[in-house]
Amino acid sequence: MFFAPKLPITTYEKVVIETEIQRLMDGFGVEHLRKQRVLFPDDSGLGLQSLSQEQDVVELRNRIAAIFGVDENVVDVEFGEVDDWGFETAIRHDDGRVISQVRKDMLHDRVRVATHLAASCSSHVLRESSHADIVCESLREYVAMWYGFGPMMADASVRTSQFMNGGWDQWSISRLGLLSAIQLGYAMAVQAYVLGDGLPQWHANLTIDARESMAKGFKYLTKTTDCLVDVENSSLLWDRAQIEQNLTSRFASNRLVALQRFPDSGDTLDETEVVQTLVTINDKDLNVRQRAYQLLEFAPSSTAEVVQAIEYGFDDPDITIRASSLRASGVHGHAIEGLEFRLRRVLKSSDRELMVHAAASMAANELCDDESLKVLLEKLKISLVRGNGDAPTLISVLRYVHDDCEQLVMAYFEHDEDLQNSVSHLLDDA
Repeated sequence: MFFAPKLPITTYEKVVIETEIQRLMDGFGVEHLRKQRVLFPDDSGLGLQSLSQEQDVVELRNRIAAIFGVDENVVDVEFGEVDDWGFETAIRHDDGRVISQVRKDMLHDRVRVATHLAASCSSHVLRESSHADIVCESLREYVAMWYGFGPMMADASVRTSQFMNGGWDQWSISRLGLLSAIQLGYAMAVQAYVLGDGLPQWHANLTIDARESMAKGFKYLTKTTDCLVDVENSSLLWDRAQIEQNLTSRFASNRLVALQRFPDSGDTLDETEVVQTLVTINDKDLNVRQRAYQLLEFAPSSTAEVVQAIEYGFDDPDITIRASSLRASGVHGHAIEGLEFRLRRVLKSSDRELMVHAAASMAANELCDDESLKVLLEKLKISLVRGNGDAPTLISVLRYVHDDCEQLVMAYFEHDEDLQNSVSHLLDDA
């Protein structure tokens, strides 16, 4: 019996990664991106071994800038303490220059500093690009990967640290960038697949998560040819016919991308899009189903099929689908039987996100009554007493369902000065 190769990531992650790489292909061309060599944490050419003081970082910046082919003077390095910028390094822009902010206490983490500088250079490359549709923040990690820093980014993606705080031994975990090691591994698999060079031997030197993801990803791509990146026919430029064709593709990523292009024009689905959305409501891929449910609130009319799909979504085991159904009920609630009972049941639950969507639907359908307000106010009281962190969300919910939330809440706590003061601070911060 033959088993199809499996993706190491979700369909949604696959679509995001391949779409961003397609943007790079469209913006820079495959031949330019083919020229870059791969760099590893132990690469002696970068001189990481001597990184111990600020001047070493500046010199490292110069070497990395040369790899990217940018003037070293357009990427400034600023050094600061932990309290200056919080727990992470940062990249900002000022008058056409990139400012790479580096914490002094991170100089010992040579790989992380190097990848941060690479991301800073990537940001400059993107800003100088003639392709105005390229967005720096979402693409600079992919640019750094194409310039050979993928293995180093995977190595530095997560760091743990141990420290003493008031006599207590504590530890923390932090993350650099948006992409995890697994996502970077798959992105490098796409890169290798598109270039047609086969799975490179150097993948064996990656961190374990990136190594396994790259190997599995490359196997999946070569066995299925399911890749959105196309040198000749950019998936970003699908016309209406291609979108409709891909809605019935055997590959979930194609179906998901097609649904992401809806609505094609305006703020609502046209009749054809409604029909095509409803067809994918029961798709076998969870991410495709999630997108289909997200589109229900954009249906222009409350047909029996739309209402039925929303009602099914209320009880779906996936929280994203339940949330989408609640949002859609804010638009189509007048056609949903027993909506008030369903929404009130959600308000009594402990899920913050669902409570907000249920409250918004109640407000849109003018269903909130004294009983619902009493439930919410009592939950707010319990949250304030226990300090469980739900109070800000409950304040947001009350703002949805009552025209004068401040007056309502302050009156409810008028006999408890401490709680009233706590609520007052929450109202000021909201």
